Amino acid sequence: MRFWRLARTELEDLPARLHRARADFGAGPVAVLRHVARLGWRRGLLPSEIWAAGLADPAIPAERLAACIGKYALLAVQRTLNDRALVEVLRDKSRFYACCAEAGLPVPAPWVVLDAETRLAHNPAGSHPVPWPSLFASALPAQFVIKPARGAYGRGVRVFVRGGPQELIEVPGGRRWSAAELESALAAASRHRRWVVQERLHNHPELVALTGTETLQTVRVMTLVDAPGRCMLACPHLKIASGGSATDNYRAGRAGNMIAYLRSQDGVVQHVVGPRGPAGGVRAYETHPVTGRALRGVPLPWWPETRALLARAAEAFAPVRTIGWDVALTPAGPVLVEGNPDWDPPNDVAGTAGADDAVADMTRLIERMLEVSGGRRWWRHLRVADLLGRERRRPRRVLAGPGDSG
Repeated sequence: MRFWRLARTELEDLPARLHRARADFGAGPVAVLRHVARLGWRRGLLPSEIWAAGLADPAIPAERLAACIGKYALLAVQRTLNDRALVEVLRDKSRFYACCAEAGLPVPAPWVVLDAETRLAHNPAGSHPVPWPSLFASALPAQFVIKPARGAYGRGVRVFVRGGPQELIEVPGGRRWSAAELESALAAASRHRRWVVQERLHNHPELVALTGTETLQTVRVMTLVDAPGRCMLACPHLKIASGGSATDNYRAGRAGNMIAYLRSQDGVVQHVVGPRGPAGGVRAYETHPVTGRALRGVPLPWWPETRALLARAAEAFAPVRTIGWDVALTPAGPVLVEGNPDWDPPNDVAGTAGADDAVADMTRLIERMLEVSGGRRWWRHLRVADLLGRERRRPRRVLAGPGDSG
C-alpha cells in the first residue's frame, strides 16, 4: 500500500540526513529531528519534502515556515475545495483546452488529439479524423509540441521542428525522426493512450534575452475563488529553464531549473532559488548561470494582462476553487498552457531569505484555503484514502452562487 511504501522510504533516508545535520546546519541531530517533527505535525511536511525545499535548518524563522505545507496535506484541502467532475476536465488537457476555447480564453492552437487505440487524430473543431501518418507528414505546423493528455511534471512532453517533408527534428538535442518512427514511439508508450498536439509557443523576447534559451518558460500563479466573483491571486513565480531540458518543470530542483518569485502587484522578480547540489536543498541566485544577467528587479512583460487573464480563467472554472495556472508570456501576449487543480506547494519559497512578498502571499493563501474549506488545521481534511491513493468523497460545498455543481 502507498502508506507503507511512503513510510519506509522516509525512514530509510532519515538517519543519514540527521548524521549530516551538524555539518549542514551547525545544529545537532536531536535539534534537527525535533524541528522536522514539528514541521510534520504543524505543516504536514514529510522529511523528504523538508530537505528538498531546504527547510531542515532549525534556525529558519517561524514566519517563513508558515508559508509551507506538505503535498499530502495540501492535496486533502484541495480535494475538499474542488469540484471533482470539473477537476477531471482540468486533468485532461484535451478537455481543458476545449473548455478554454469555449470560454474565449487564449490557449495554444491549432491542436489535435491523438488516439493510440485507433491511430487517428481528432480535431476538436469538428473536421473528420485523419490517420497519424497523414497528420505528421503535412498537416502540422512547422514547429509543434506533443504532450500526454493526462501527463504531469513535464513528463512525456516533446518539441519538434520540421526538417523536411518526412523528417522531424526534436529540440533540444537534435534527434531526427521520421513520421513512421514517431508514430511507433507514441503507440508503444503504454503509460499514455491519448496525446495532445499543438503549436509551439515562444517566449517573449525579453525572457529569451534574460535566460538565453528558447525552452518555453511559464509563470505559475495560484488562484482561490473564495466567494462568488472574488478571486485571490497568490505567489506568482517564473519557472526558469536552465537545466537543458525541453520543459521548465522544477521537480524539486532535480531538473536543474530555477524558480523566480515575483511581486504579485507588478510582476517584478523579487527572489530566485535553484538547486544547491546533489544532497538537496536550495540556494539563492543573483544572476542567471548561462547569460550572467541580473535576475532580481527584472519586470516581466504583459503583467497586467496576465492578472486579468487569470481572474477570467479562475471565474470560468469556479466550481474548482483553487487552481495552479501555467501561463506562457509570448510575443503576442499571455496564453494559458495548463490549469492544475492538484498544484504542488512552492515550499522552496521559505528555504532562503529574500522572498518576503511571496512568503506573505503563500501564508495568506494557505490560511484562507483552510478557512474556506471548514478546518483551520490541515489534518482535519486528511483521510486514510488520501494515503492509500483512493478517491475521496464528493467535495464539500463551500460557496453558493452561479456555476456551483453541488
